[in-house]
Parts: sequence; structure tokens; C-alpha cells
Amino acid sequence: MSSWRTISENPVDPRVHRHLWQQTRDVCQPIRGRFDDFLRAAVAGNVVLDIGCAEHDQSHWDRPDWQHAKLVRWSKQTIGVDVLPSAVAALCARGYDVHCMDATSDADIGIRVDRVVLGDVLEHVSDPVALLRFSARHLKPDGRILARTPNPFWWRYWMRAVTDGIMVENGEHVGWITPCNALELAERAGLKLKSYHPITAAKAAWNPIHATLRFFSGREPEVFAHSAVYVFAHRSNISHV
Repeated sequence: MSSWRTISENPVDPRVHRHLWQQTRDVCQPIRGRFDDFLRAAVAGNVVLDIGCAEHDQSHWDRPDWQHAKLVRWSKQTIGVDVLPSAVAALCARGYDVHCMDATSDADIGIRVDRVVLGDVLEHVSDPVALLRFSARHLKPDGRILARTPNPFWWRYWMRAVTDGIMVENGEHVGWITPCNALELAERAGLKLKSYHPITAAKAAWNPIHATLRFFSGREPEVFAHSAVYVFAHRSNISHV
């Protein structure tokens, strides 16, 4: 996977567009069904670093879908990182191994993990490249960074833009991450985009528009994907997840 800069200095050169389209298509591996199934398989038997584990407030912690508790159950070991001191103290009091730290800083916890999980974090931070560098710093040579983020091309976002005039999603988000954005973020962070997984709910397969688009394109239509997982790896090692 080569940089578009080897083709042209102009990022809007049609040759660059074709190059980026082909690279994202090559690594696209759609998921139809539950993200949890993908995540569980990816972390099973591994040491995991969960960044943004507190999810803002304590209201999430007793819910069965709280991601950090699931990672603790599924993995060999899970360490959490969050920037909120009071939340970190409360989680530690509950017995979780959590560190209070800015995950866009140059800090180093001193551990190396098999998987770094960024569950809907990339779109929240002011410097996503710094977040990926922090993640890579704690990653073993053959490790993976799993970054889930909303899909800006999801049809429901389009419909809200039509009905509301202006689409409002989350007040704390500072951007969207498209597949081409993920390629560029990986390049700037010194990483490789290993794979890209648009996630479509299983029930979407019964939608006639979905079925028609899939028939004519020969692939899963990403307009029905509500979110995506970008899997980043060190450049020197790109073996499968």
C-alpha cells in the first residue's frame, strides 16, 4: 500500500483519486451483523488497551452493553485509559485496571498490548494523529488498533440532512472519518491501514433498495453501514487480524 504522494503532489489529481479508491476497495471487508461478534473474536486471548473506557459518565457502567466490561470478560487482560480523573478513580474502586491519561499525549504507560480498542473515540479528539501515535506506542509489533467510528455516508444521516436542512449528530464530535481519511491518518501516524469494515445491521439485507444495490454492484452497499471499524497496524507487519 503506497502513498498517493508517489503518484502526484496534487491531492485532487484524478490519478490520486483512482489510487485511493483502489486502496480502500482492496482493504474493504464488510460486516453484516453485530459489531460485538467482530470485536469479541479480535480480542479473545489477547491483552487489550481500551481507550476512552469510561464513556463520559457512570450511567453506562451497569448496563449490559458497556464495552469495557465486555472487553474484560472476553480478553486475556484489559487495561483502560480515560482522561476523567473522577471516573478513573471510581472505576479503580470497582476493581478495574484503569489509568488516568490524555491519550493524545506523549505519555507511555509502560505496557505493550496485542489490541488497542478505540470505540467511537477518533471523531471526538482534536488530534486523531496523536491518538493513533499514542495507540501505536503501546502496541506490540504484530498488534492491531481497532477504531470504530460513525459512517458519514449512512442513509439515515442523509435523510436527516434532507428533513432537518442541517444534520446534527453529536455535539462533541469534531469530524468524520472516511476510508480515504483513514488512509491519510495512518500515513501521518506512521501506521498502515490493514482493513476497513463497514458494519451493516443484519436486518438491512431484507431492504429491497439494499438488495438491488448489492445485486448491481456485487458488494455490500456502504450507504447502509451505520458505522465502520478501521484496523491499523505497524507498517512492518500486516499479517491478518
